[in-house]
Amino acid sequence: MTAHATALSIEARSVLHYLPTSAGADLDLRVRLHKARDMAAALRGRSQSVLANWLACQCHELAGEMVFAGGLREEQLNLAVQLCRSLIRAALAADSLNSDEFPL
Repeated sequence: MTAHATALSIEARSVLHYLPTSAGADLDLRVRLHKARDMAAALRGRSQSVLANWLACQCHELAGEMVFAGGLREEQLNLAVQLCRSLIRAALAADSLNSDEFPL
């Protein structure tokens, strides 16, 4: 393994395993999608809110479909990242609303 490869995050190495030509903004956006997918997976397993779980599931599915998909434009990846961030924020908000103080 090269020194450059060891400096890459686990997510970046995972993306490069499937898309070895990914670089620059493309790689950065795919890494963000990978992280969103992982965060959504963690949210799906811990929330008691049906809405929070559904939102996390939608994020997980979207990020999972796009993170390793070839032939996507940077604009598409950026939009997917923004959507995933919004879904995660919404899932966290729904989870907070599902507390004793704010039942949903």
